[in-house]
Amino acid sequence: MSEQITVSARAKIARHLHSYTPREETMSPDQWAKASEVAKLAILATDLPSVDSARAHMAALLKFLTAPTGWDELGAPQLSALLTEEAITSFAAQASPASRRVVASRLRRIARAVGAMNNVVRFPSNRHVTAKPRRDLLDATNCGLVVFAHVHAEVFGKPLTEGMVDGLATHIKSRRCATAPKNESGTVGGVSREVITAAPNLVPALEAVPERPTPTTRKTGKKQTSKSAQLQASRANRKALAKATAPIELAAAASIEDLDAEIRKHGHAYAPEPSRVSPELWERLRDLTLRLTAGYAPATTTQFTTVANAVVTFLAWVTQLPGRGGKIPAPEELVDEHLVEEYIEVLITHLDGGRSPETTRTRLRRAVRSLRATPAHITLPGRKLATPYSPAECARMCQFEAA
Repeated sequence: MSEQITVSARAKIARHLHSYTPREETMSPDQWAKASEVAKLAILATDLPSVDSARAHMAALLKFLTAPTGWDELGAPQLSALLTEEAITSFAAQASPASRRVVASRLRRIARAVGAMNNVVRFPSNRHVTAKPRRDLLDATNCGLVVFAHVHAEVFGKPLTEGMVDGLATHIKSRRCATAPKNESGTVGGVSREVITAAPNLVPALEAVPERPTPTTRKTGKKQTSKSAQLQASRANRKALAKATAPIELAAAASIEDLDAEIRKHGHAYAPEPSRVSPELWERLRDLTLRLTAGYAPATTTQFTTVANAVVTFLAWVTQLPGRGGKIPAPEELVDEHLVEEYIEVLITHLDGGRSPETTRTRLRRAVRSLRATPAHITLPGRKLATPYSPAECARMCQFEAA
């Protein structure tokens, strides 16, 4: 069932993109003529679950391209070169605090689809059913929630929860309001929750479902850009393109001599267990292992040992890859982290002895990113709660703490 829904979603997205044209305030017709084919292929390659999601990702991509991010507008944009982590983070930082993370997440997803970023290995999740397949199944069965509860349990092997019922009721109400006939004044008659649920025991679970207001959009024409602004944007684009296509700059080699005295002494005496790495191989990997571990900046001797064990095991695995002939990896090979992702995928496939691939990847990423002169990942600031807190907010926090 989920595969059929996915195929159906792809077909709907393809039909939507075939006739898609952005508004002029988002991208001019001349820009769209050059970027349309590349943008449409990128959205299709992203494998999104719905048309709404594709439209949101397309809007983020077009706004990114029209900003000074490196596209010279002489031809089709090279997304594999422009969608770097630094460019995405800088662009997302210009958005409102509430949407920065969403914008960055959408652009990173497109970047992975077009090969601008490494495909992040996804760990197995306990969430087997998403909201989209559930809504699609409800639309396909075209039955009430009472009957659908039994259908859902048969298809997905789990009962409906209160949160699922809450979301499905909102979906049904929105769908019926969209197709309901209008009265003489042009308004749509309300759809009661009792009609939607058709069962008294489900009505209390739906009392908190908010009404979905109809958004009002205002059409505004795009202002004419002055020549000075065009020249300034062109210079900014050339600068951004040169920065995006430049090779990754390496930082100065980190040394354990910069660590605390106790950790430094422990580092000089560190040697992995022979069962992990042979003494002969350790002699060849020692300098790079200590450099990466020092770049991690461990705070204790125990953390130093834990990180060093993860690093030396990873480096030993790299030397044994086909075609390397036991060659030690250079920092230039490690800095883009693609070998880290391949190693984590191996750990997930051949998991042994309680080793946590999530924790291992976190340690290796931090160690490998110390090779960069500039940060590989910039954390976007989130919204902070305004103080002083109201009594209701304090009571809510106490409820979360008690839970």
